[in-house]
Amino acid sequence: MPVCMTEMSGFATRKNEFDALNTELLHLSIDNVHAHLGWVQNGPENAGVYFDFPIIANLDMKVSKLCGMRQPNESKIAAVRAVFLLIQIQKYGWCPTIY
Repeated sequence: MPVCMTEMSGFATRKNEFDALNTELLHLSIDNVHAHLGWVQNGPENAGVYFDFPIIANLDMKVSKLCGMRQPNESKIAAVRAVFLLIQIQKYGWCPTIY
């Protein structure tokens, strides 16, 4: 199972807990939409869960750059994984926090 699918499965199995905390899940990935479709289609069979949260294709990394999610000294050729909590700061927008 691809690493992204493993990570997504872990969050999907605990989605009810996030819902109870009034927290929305989303997955941001530099993989393309075709990879995402494969994960969604194979999730129930391979991971035993449905991914009922948004999966965003961020091939050009615009979203991660805009939200300040790039890690210092990150590799240009290897996948970098992190979990971020986006906390709404009243009217000022969203603040990414590394978890």
